[in-house]
Amino acid sequence: MELIIIPLWLVVSVVIGVAGTKREIGFLGALFASLLLSPLCGLILTAFSKDIANEKFKKQILSLLQQKNINYDDL
Repeated sequence: MELIIIPLWLVVSVVIGVAGTKREIGFLGALFASLLLSPLCGLILTAFSKDIANEKFKKQILSLLQQKNINYDDL
C-alpha cells in the first residue's frame, strides 16, 4: 500500500507546486507545504494565496486612476 501512497503524494505535491507558480506562494512554497503538511493543506494554502497577475492588474488600474486624479472610492 505504501508503494502507491508515497509516489502519489509526491506527484500530487508537484502538481500543486506547479499551480503555485502563478501565485504569491510560488512553486517551492506550495511544494514544501504539500510535502510537509499534506497535499490537501498545500492545495488550500495555494488556493488562498494571491494571484500574481491579478495583483499586477490591480496596481496598474490604481496607478492609472491616480494619474487621472480619480477617486476610486467613488466608483
